[in-house]
Amino acid sequence: MMIYTLNVRGVFPVNCYALINEQSQHGFLVDPGAQGEDILAVIHEKHWQIEKILLTHGHFDHTGAVNFLRQNLDIPILIHENGKDYLQNTTLNLSACCGEHILVDDASFVHDGDYIQLADGSLALKVLHTPGHTPDSVIYYNADGHYALVGDTIFKGAVGSTEYPGGNKTDLAHSLKKIFALPADTILYSGHSRPALLAQEQQRISVSRR
Repeated sequence: MMIYTLNVRGVFPVNCYALINEQSQHGFLVDPGAQGEDILAVIHEKHWQIEKILLTHGHFDHTGAVNFLRQNLDIPILIHENGKDYLQNTTLNLSACCGEHILVDDASFVHDGDYIQLADGSLALKVLHTPGHTPDSVIYYNADGHYALVGDTIFKGAVGSTEYPGGNKTDLAHSLKKIFALPADTILYSGHSRPALLAQEQQRISVSRR
């Protein structure tokens, strides 16, 4: 299984990830925030068969290319159940304050503890609800591959902001504890930074709070 980082730039740059089984070329797309035509061109060039689009949360910089890609690929969109309001409210999803109008309809909803699998069973991701940055924030964790797609809950060298609508510092602290309970060698793939080793981020935060 390979993880490809597609660096896309809308109002903000964001990491869009493609998780691909290199034998079957089937996979998932995570947080396509902008440049839908460019993402689609890569998908066609590499002959990927994307089965689902997974969203770590409903902010527009993570969802901006969803409608275009769904129309062209005819695949489902998955987000935590708390994300419905974010997909349907341009104030909550922050697109309005940036001069955009991004709404997403007809998403399917996931819950804490769910498993998202490729059709052939070759990849399974566990959904862990990690509110704090937003109420709908989740991470997608793969135990076999020792990695997690963490959205904006934690970055290399930083933690997610709680200043936007729905943000909550107490929730974020609980979510970080949940993430730090994962194996120390887990690689964290975030929405806006380079990959980070969980053990290093845990140590950094522990030192900063002394």
